[in-house]
Amino acid sequence: MSEIERDIVWMGDSLNVLQSFPKTVRADLGSDLRRLQIGERPLDSKPIKTVGPGVRELRARDRNNQFRTMYVAKKGAELVVLHCFI
Repeated sequence: MSEIERDIVWMGDSLNVLQSFPKTVRADLGSDLRRLQIGERPLDSKPIKTVGPGVRELRARDRNNQFRTMYVAKKGAELVVLHCFI
């Protein structure tokens, strides 16, 4: 675990969109964001090279949909949430 916790910077309406997701999905994505904040690896993440260097996504699903949170997390820097979507 890191000694310093990263701040999260929410771009655009990404926080509002995440908050509109179902409770279980918010919990899953929130847990992964917390892991990233304290320097741990998220449970489900993959690179999104077509968007840009260093961009990754967190993934969660419920019975009906797949939910995504795109972010950039560089060592020693803020955790930037770029976009959340279904």
